[in-house]
Amino acid sequence: MHKSFGGGIAAWSIRHPIGVVMITLAVMVLGVFSLGRLGVDLLPHIIYPDVRVRILDPGVPASIMEDRVTRQLEEQLAITEDAILIESRSSEGRSAVDLSFAYGTDIDKALQDASTRLDRAKRFLPDSIEAPVIYKRDPSQRPVAEFVVSSSLRDSVELRSWVDYELSKWFLNLPGVAAAEVGGGLVREIQIQADQLRLAGLDMHLLDLKDVLESANVDTPGGRLMMEHGEISGRTDGRFHSVNEILNLPLASVGVGNLSAMVRLSEVAEVEDGAEEERLRIRLNQLPGIKLSIQKQPQANTVKVVDSVLARVAELQEKGLIPPDVEIRPVDDQARYVRRALNNAVNSAGIGAMLAMLVDSTIVMLENIYRHQRERSGADATDVTEVSGRAAAEVNSAIVASTSTNLAAVLPFLFIGGLVGLLFQELSSLYLRPLLPRSWWRLPWCPHWPAAYRRNVRG
Repeated sequence: MHKSFGGGIAAWSIRHPIGVVMITLAVMVLGVFSLGRLGVDLLPHIIYPDVRVRILDPGVPASIMEDRVTRQLEEQLAITEDAILIESRSSEGRSAVDLSFAYGTDIDKALQDASTRLDRAKRFLPDSIEAPVIYKRDPSQRPVAEFVVSSSLRDSVELRSWVDYELSKWFLNLPGVAAAEVGGGLVREIQIQADQLRLAGLDMHLLDLKDVLESANVDTPGGRLMMEHGEISGRTDGRFHSVNEILNLPLASVGVGNLSAMVRLSEVAEVEDGAEEERLRIRLNQLPGIKLSIQKQPQANTVKVVDSVLARVAELQEKGLIPPDVEIRPVDDQARYVRRALNNAVNSAGIGAMLAMLVDSTIVMLENIYRHQRERSGADATDVTEVSGRAAAEVNSAIVASTSTNLAAVLPFLFIGGLVGLLFQELSSLYLRPLLPRSWWRLPWCPHWPAAYRRNVRG
């Protein structure tokens, strides 16, 4: 019977070389398969502790927006639980209110609370406003790719319609794409300029004309038509399809005695097939352009999404689905920053690997084992194994101590709060979670847990 010797995992590895090789190969195989599934992004997925509210009321002066909308929002949203700062901005037809919370706050709960406050504020807001928009600030909502579309033959209205209703739809079914937003150019708008004197002669005003147009421009369901082999749903097509249909819209019947005539819209108003006011001007090579922004899903790979979008553009051009007069030019690409960061990381890893052949802990242990084996030259295989185990045990504590000093570079990040703590949260968790006890991560003072969770643990 041979004497037992220590050495920990190093000595166990010496006694089981085949097992160590198989474990190493298994880890390498898992690493190769996992490498292609890793999420690649420039920064960690961070949701800032901000809640934003936007309300639009086109055409209203900024002073009126501040008095009738912004102040009402401030009074109601200021009492949101855990809110530490509220900011507001009023401009023509637009009111913006931002709520800020402490880092670590459960932003989903804060958004729900702010939504409840917003519902209460709606009672004091004008009826003319558009539906309020409330959302949390998420960097993943930023576009990962932006294109400018221009044409030397089409006008801005036609080009905007083509991009909005045809081109943008080709990107929505790509993996990882969340939305394709269109901006700039001129949006088609049917403008009706009424003669108020003629309307007054019909005992009508502008609001009456507005109600007539809205009630006439709808499709009405017509029920079901029972057939021999099934049923067909019917409807009354009442929406406008041309400007002439709007011009011929009947407004009122007038007459004297037994004579009467139908007054149509063309007799009291002028109808123009025009466009909305251009608020965002896009130019490409001095030609009017349309901006197409691609947004990705929060957990999607930025590089893969951008590559798939560029491949779809090339595919559309190859199949002739993009007209020859249309030019699509990429102007922004978030994937290029990710690629540069990856290249820098690969270069740093290569340099680190070369330096670690110099001062690696494994080399220290191998050299010590080799030295002991030379001193016991001529011994049998059993003695060599025992000598190797003793050599490993001799330097085991020193190697553990020297390797543990690497924690000095990562441990301080656990106690950093605010935005910097969120940025390094995934890095510190990656290194320290396997080393520290599981119960440590549940401590109430751990800065990486939300404040609500820490309160529940303390309670």
